[in-house]
Amino acid sequence: MLSAVLLILNFRSLRNKYRLIGQTLAQGVENLSAQQREQQIAVSHREYLWCNYREAATHYILGVQGILILILILTRS
Repeated sequence: MLSAVLLILNFRSLRNKYRLIGQTLAQGVENLSAQQREQQIAVSHREYLWCNYREAATHYILGVQGILILILILTRS
């Protein structure tokens, strides 16, 4: 369940990022000040890092679950 929640959070994060990109392009990138651009870059970088952390956690959780399932199958037979 935890790995599924992490994957859903990643999908939502990417969806929100693409919405922000679309809104920014619709309003015109040239209308942004240098400070707003820097702020958007910082936020994007932070979200990118968190997305990678959640993805890595999902891989580890799925690996542990797979090993536990194999152990359960082998000990039952």
